Amino acid sequence: GFNASEQSAMIVAAAENPDVHGIGIQQAAGDMDAAVQKCVEAGKPVVGFSVDASTPGNKRMSCICQNFIASGLSLGGLAAASLKEGCTVLLLHHDDGVDCLEQRLQGIKQALQPLSPTFIRAPACGITQESAAAVVEAAIAQHPDVDAIIASGQSDLEGAALCKQRGLVKAEVPVYGYD
Repeated sequence: GFNASEQSAMIVAAAENPDVHGIGIQQAAGDMDAAVQKCVEAGKPVVGFSVDASTPGNKRMSCICQNFIASGLSLGGLAAASLKEGCTVLLLHHDDGVDCLEQRLQGIKQALQPLSPTFIRAPACGITQESAAAVVEAAIAQHPDVDAIIASGQSDLEGAALCKQRGLVKAEVPVYGYD
């Protein structure tokens, strides 16, 4: 799983390493500004992936990301077209505490809210297809009447797809997701 303090320590170590010429960060969580500032002071560019580029005063040179809530609204809107009022939706994520996944799920839930759905949040699925499939299989065993499965990241989407291929998810249950 993701650990903000470990990431900050890695960024500081990269700033101090003469063999490192640039830093790419995956997740803006916790107080990374001090760590990023050390890179800036060392003359090393910092580029973010899936981080919040709109944070005022951040020191990232550039950022590759999406508007995660708007993205969730879009995917949730697509899912809503195939669902009925009072539906049950299984929500998946691969790791706890990852801002972009939480924001995607926030948008998905907002888009589906007019249907008055019941949301079931599965535990974190992990970053492999098989670990995700095991979590999805357990969630489906506990909640066999879900009307849709929505994954906020790649491994959880792949795990849900494996479960569907293996016949563990009903054929009529759509699976939506990212990556």
